[in-house]
Amino acid sequence: FQILCEAGLLPGALLPNHHGKFVCKRVELEVTGGGAGLLSSYTRDEAIRLPIAHREGNYFADEKTLQMLQDNNQIALCYREKDTHGNSVVNGAQLSIAGIFGGPKRNVLGLMPHPERFSENRLGGTDGFRILVALRGGG
Repeated sequence: FQILCEAGLLPGALLPNHHGKFVCKRVELEVTGGGAGLLSSYTRDEAIRLPIAHREGNYFADEKTLQMLQDNNQIALCYREKDTHGNSVVNGAQLSIAGIFGGPKRNVLGLMPHPERFSENRLGGTDGFRILVALRGGG
């Protein structure tokens, strides 16, 4: 996600977590971009759990960009645990953004959670499996 933003393929930037600490844990997410692009196998508002492991996971963009992301339904995933301003409790990400779509066909997906770490039962869960299948071109 950070590289995609730094390369200009996705808008915004990933800043250090608001508390300044590295975070490694499983988090609850809401699929806000279900049925689209690389999340076509998920339904909108579907709750999933995925691991995160980052120090720079605090998504930031200017107000114009945030509004554009909302207007164009480019917000793919959001952290479910939000503060009173709607930002992520886990890292401070604006609008609790955990992932966004880019590209003309929503074929670019930047996300902070690690679906590969939750892709089979022996890893603790399978919520990330469908994302990996979509990346492979199978869904």
